[in-house]
Amino acid sequence: MPRKHSAAPSKHPRTAGKGNQQQQRVELPDTLRKMSREYRGNETGAVRSQRFIKHLHEYLESQLNARLSKKAETRGVIVKPEAKIYGAIRPKDVDVAV
Repeated sequence: MPRKHSAAPSKHPRTAGKGNQQQQRVELPDTLRKMSREYRGNETGAVRSQRFIKHLHEYLESQLNARLSKKAETRGVIVKPEAKIYGAIRPKDVDVAV
């Protein structure tokens, strides 16, 4: 049965990534508003500096962290932004990884 998602921010922060920092769940409408403000302020600067897309990365990270099961947490599964993935030829940086 699919879960219903509310627009209200979650009241249950999850433990995330580095140093067990507490992180509030970020909601999509808030993220889209931030992205819109950033883009309207300076289109080229927002995209070239990655400030625009950073808001989306924060949203994805918070949503993935909120959905980690207790079993995944006890096994050490983490969501890592700006992760380095080692490939066949050379390491590659990815935006968000689990």
